[in-house]
Amino acid sequence: MTEEDMAAAAALGITGLGIEGAWDSAVCSTGGDRPSLGVSQWEGERADRLLAAIPGGAAYAGRPWSALTKEDRQALSALLDSKAGRAAQWALLLEDAGRYVCALGAVHALFRSAYADAAGVPEYRAGYEARADRTYQYAAGL
Repeated sequence: MTEEDMAAAAALGITGLGIEGAWDSAVCSTGGDRPSLGVSQWEGERADRLLAAIPGGAAYAGRPWSALTKEDRQALSALLDSKAGRAAQWALLLEDAGRYVCALGAVHALFRSAYADAAGVPEYRAGYEARADRTYQYAAGL
């Protein structure tokens, strides 16, 4: 499985399970007076970047949650759930998932190369390398 395939699988899992939010999710952030948007609950600059990628979305960028009326929130939700809104979310989610997969590869390489030394058991290096490889292959197969 390629890194792109792994990223797509991760994105499908996030959207399919609704782990963070739905396509039309527009709620107040638990971290402050700002919108938290879409399937990945993007906030701040990331939310503004998402909105910039959706026709009509720029009207909502940079606005605090408290400045959005009930009608604004409903319109924003509909915009996020539109064909263009879903496409923009999918593109941003794939980009994010690609970074996660890249980080997973870096963690795998570090675990593979340094864990036995960090644990003070260099004589078990081959075993730790095999464990790291199996863990990475398992994650890649999800």
